[in-house]
Amino acid sequence: MVAPAPRAPSKRRRWVVLALAFLSAPLVAEAGLRFFLFSDSDLARSLGAGLRRAELYSAPKEHDAYWMLRRRFLEDPTQRYADSEYYHPGLGWVSASVDPSTLEHASHGNLAGRRPILLYGASYAAPQDWSRLVAGSDLAADWLLLSYGVAGYGMDQAYLLLRASLERFEGQNPLVVLGLSVDDDLDRVALSIRGWPKPRFEVPRGGALVTEAERVPRVREYFETRSYGIKSFLASGLMRGPWTPRRWVQALEESAQRREEKRARVRALVRAIQAEVEARGLDSFYFLFTGLASFERNRTGWQERLLCEELDALGVPYRRTRPTLYAASAREHRPVASFFAGPDEPRPGHPNAEGMRALFPALRAGVLGEFDAGP
Repeated sequence: MVAPAPRAPSKRRRWVVLALAFLSAPLVAEAGLRFFLFSDSDLARSLGAGLRRAELYSAPKEHDAYWMLRRRFLEDPTQRYADSEYYHPGLGWVSASVDPSTLEHASHGNLAGRRPILLYGASYAAPQDWSRLVAGSDLAADWLLLSYGVAGYGMDQAYLLLRASLERFEGQNPLVVLGLSVDDDLDRVALSIRGWPKPRFEVPRGGALVTEAERVPRVREYFETRSYGIKSFLASGLMRGPWTPRRWVQALEESAQRREEKRARVRALVRAIQAEVEARGLDSFYFLFTGLASFERNRTGWQERLLCEELDALGVPYRRTRPTLYAASAREHRPVASFFAGPDEPRPGHPNAEGMRALFPALRAGVLGEFDAGP
């Protein structure tokens, strides 16, 4: 008896198979991408090396995922969950110049009757060069600058450190200076991790600052309780590809709602800082740094405009570095970029020794009570 010939698959079945293959392809690609991104196997680390770049999937100014991925992609797995040597449960971390237990500055004992200048902020305010510039100027007889600037800080951390450390200067009438980069430090208020976990404020409808947690977690604890928040690494990578128009990427990275949340935090922080300073009867001003990127774009971002508007509304004085560097550039017949460290120099993108020398007159003017008239 001759066996019947096998029946050809029906058109419907073929379409079902094709549809399933089509639908499952992205899932297979996503699973493969995650293997190359997160597996510690030699194969994944070798073939996926070019894919292990946080900027392909998230934005450093906008999302915690970027900073989590940077840690996850470290070549040395033992460093993934390494805490800062200067971990602080309320601030995240402090600098080497500040005792993490007491928040006493290493140079506090050198005041010798002089009035302290307390400089708070992030990496632009952190270098001890500011202290040396003051010490080598006509301010030295009456003033001593103590830098409480900490690399990586956001405006929120600067406020918390200010609030926690001012009591150490009771009766010494310090001058409080907020040295903020208008290009980065304000955006960091949206993050709960930047290098290491950091505090973050929420601003409910009443407008007062509320911290998300009483204690900043250590790195391992942070990773155990948080997710990347990225539903598809494949889709995220494709949407940030070179074929995507830049304005689309910008819209993806910073939504209108997210920008307004940052604005609300900045407004609340300006009010909180001013309330803290006024409650102690202290003088203060803001020293506003402009980064090289803003000079190259030749425009003022919403961060600087917002901050100046808030400071003007409250009558808080400030000095901006933008006019100072433009003047130095014209006077010395050299480009503004020459005042910033290059990519192969220490602290790339920050003012170099010549840049700090050029900026010092603006800081000195602020100390002597000479301020900008407004934006």
